[in-house]
Amino acid sequence: MVDSSAATFNEREALLWQERRSLYIRFLVIIDDWAAVLKDARDHGGVRSNPEHPIRTTEEARRASPLASAHLDASAAFAKGNAEMTVLAGSPVLSVLDDLRSALYAAASAAFEGEDQLQAAYEQRGRLVQAMRYELTTSFVGDRHASQRQ
Repeated sequence: MVDSSAATFNEREALLWQERRSLYIRFLVIIDDWAAVLKDARDHGGVRSNPEHPIRTTEEARRASPLASAHLDASAAFAKGNAEMTVLAGSPVLSVLDDLRSALYAAASAAFEGEDQLQAAYEQRGRLVQAMRYELTTSFVGDRHASQRQ
C-alpha cells in the first residue's frame, strides 16, 4: 500500500482501481460460495427447526446442522464483502448492489424452507458482473490504469 499523503494522485487512482478489481473478484466468489450452500439447503428440503428444541444462539445453530453452520459462515463472509463493496465500489456497481442483496436474502429464506429462489439471485449476480465489467473497462480510472495493473 502506498502512503496516500506521499503518493501522487495518479498513484492513488491506480491503487484504487487495482483494489476494486481484486474486491470485485473476491465478492463474486463469496456470492458463489453462498449460492452453493443455499442450493444444498434447497436440495435437502430446507432446514427445519424443532419446536421442542428451538435454536436461540449461533452456536446452537452450528451444532444443530452442518448446513446451518455453512450458511452462517457464508452469510458472514457476504456481510463483510458487502461492507467493503459499500466503501470501495464505484457508482455503476453500487447501483445494482441493493437488488443483488435483496435477491440473495430472499433466496436464503426460501432455501431454508426447501424452496427455490436462486434464479433471481443468479440474474442479479449477472447484472452485477455487467456493472463491474463496465466500470473496470470504461471508467476513466479503469481505462487509464489497465496497463499498469500487472
